[in-house]
Amino acid sequence: MLNVVKPTSNSVVAIVGAGAVGLAAIMALKLKKELPRMVIAVDLIQARLDMAKKYGATHVINSTEVKDLKAALLELTGGEGVNGSIDCTGRADVVNTLMEATAKRGTVVSVGVGKLDATISANIFNTVNSGRIYTGCCMGSCYPQEFIPMLVEAWKRGDFPFTELIKTYPAQEMDKAVKAVLDGSAVKAVLTWE
Repeated sequence: MLNVVKPTSNSVVAIVGAGAVGLAAIMALKLKKELPRMVIAVDLIQARLDMAKKYGATHVINSTEVKDLKAALLELTGGEGVNGSIDCTGRADVVNTLMEATAKRGTVVSVGVGKLDATISANIFNTVNSGRIYTGCCMGSCYPQEFIPMLVEAWKRGDFPFTELIKTYPAQEMDKAVKAVLDGSAVKAVLTWE
């Protein structure tokens, strides 16, 4: 989010998929001197949306409660659309929706990968006339030697509490860990061997 969308204090950003990556993106936004004016988190698990609010989302959309994500995003933004969005789900239909719900000269970023053969589609005329950008992002599109130490220092100060997302389980409780991830009571389950 920080290195690709580059939000400003006037930006409206959306993060779709409030798992470990999406929640970390929301946390990272708070490291900026100027916060975006609106941070929208979208997920289908209410517990994750509650965490998104805790970590800095100003608005949340439970996608199980809306029929049309594009309409919900446009309604929240007064019809303007979002300036930047990150898809953490890897679902082509979500990316297609974000392309339609993004403002002029806005950026849609894919960080999640679902099916390896998934393809997206965008109306060329609308994309050209709006100046929208679609891009992929791996590892935060950062210079790791600078970015990772910055995140570690932020974590040490308590400004980037990503370890709160991690819940450990003994390896023999793998089924319990999977269930916890699926029901939203754990974001990032880590198995440990003793």
